[in-house]
Amino acid sequence: MVLASVAAVAAIAFVGAVDTTLAAATNEIDAELEASYNRLMGDLMSPYCPGRTIKNCPSYQATLLRERIRESLESGQTEEAVLAALLDEFGDGMLGRPRFSGFGLVAWLTPLVVLVGGGWGVTAFLRRQSSRAAAAPETEFTPPDEEGQRLEAILETELAALDPKLGILNP
Repeated sequence: MVLASVAAVAAIAFVGAVDTTLAAATNEIDAELEASYNRLMGDLMSPYCPGRTIKNCPSYQATLLRERIRESLESGQTEEAVLAALLDEFGDGMLGRPRFSGFGLVAWLTPLVVLVGGGWGVTAFLRRQSSRAAAAPETEFTPPDEEGQRLEAILETELAALDPKLGILNP
């Protein structure tokens, strides 16, 4: 009788340990599935709502597409297989960012080329300007000729007639 009780307790403990191990494995699989699902939802653009990801698209078709993606992942398809199937169906326009190959590589490299080229252009311009300023001879002041003296005298009388606070002519 005691031996049967010990065997029963041991069996229950074994089943509990196996159940805990299975539950932990299931939770790990669910976490991986959820991570894959969230990556796809955030990275893919909706074919039904231009400019929005599938995750943020409120249309009914996007809801069906989200369900289809989740079912595909739950059935055991890899994230890459689901992505390939979606790209076959909807095209590369679904990608939230361009690929690192082909024309997509141009999209990745263009900002870098523009930034480096712009920096080079600004540097060359500033060097040219500073070399011109250094190379320009300093000119000495030459007194104005008769016409210049006459114009300076007119300017002085007009400036003297201005009210300094208001900037208008005194009557």
